[in-house]
Order: sequence, then structure tokens, then C-alpha cells
Amino acid sequence: MNLKISYKKCSYVLLVFFMLVAVFMIYFSRDIRELGLGVGVFVSGPKFYPIMLGVIMLLVCAASIISVYKMEKDKFFELPNFHIPLILFAILLVWVSLWRLFGYFYLVSAVCMMALLVYLNPEPMSLKKIVKSVLINAVILLVTYLSFTVGLNVSF
Repeated sequence: MNLKISYKKCSYVLLVFFMLVAVFMIYFSRDIRELGLGVGVFVSGPKFYPIMLGVIMLLVCAASIISVYKMEKDKFFELPNFHIPLILFAILLVWVSLWRLFGYFYLVSAVCMMALLVYLNPEPMSLKKIVKSVLINAVILLVTYLSFTVGLNVSF
């Protein structure tokens, strides 16, 4: 099923969504502890980079909204399989909700990532598809664990 959509309207929706993500990123980054440095926000600390990334995202999105507004003629395009991004967004919301409710980052991530890997793999459902998804899931979680928990000493 295809959906015909306006380029301008789609751009506005996505840009406002990314601006909201940036605002939430700035808001939640305020809670990051400063590791005892005791200096202001403009010094390179743990919260500096996420806040700056959020500010840059806001500025770029605002500039993009202005450039889309100045476009003379709107274009339309067909969006095939528009249900796929909606399902991916739903899985993302479930992942964030479960993580916030129960904690257990790696367990919740494993379940949601397994759902993503099985859903996005175009092969027909089979034991091979499930085994491949489990292996990919294990490698991704192992790399995440080694990078963040062991390497950077960040606990989720």
C-alpha cells in the first residue's frame, strides 16, 4: 500500500519531531552528574556534549524549517510501505517504556532488538532466520556491553 505525501508537510512533521527529540535530550542531559569538577556548563564535562548536540539539532532544524518554507513549489512523492516506520516507532516506544518501567537495559534491549531483527529480515520465518537473529542480537549486545559497561564504566 502506497501513500502519496507532500514534501513540505512531511518535512515539517519530521523537523518538529527532531526538535522535540533535541529538547528532550537537553532536558534529560541536565541530570548528568559533573564528576566532581564543580565548574560551569561551558566546560567540557559529561553533560556538555549532549546539551551542545541538542542545541545544534535545534538550530539546524530551525534553519531547515525556514528553507522548506521558502520553497516555491511543493512536491509530492509516493511512500511505499508506510506502515514499516510506524511499526519501528512502536517498537522503539515499547523499548523505552519497558526500560523506564523495569530497568534491565540489556534484557529489554535484547527482546526489542530480537523483534526488530525478525521483523526487518525479509526471509520467510524459519529456524535459520531465528538463529541468525539471535546471533546478531548477541553480538550487538556484547559490543554494547563491552563498550559502555566495561570500557566507559557507564551502567544502564
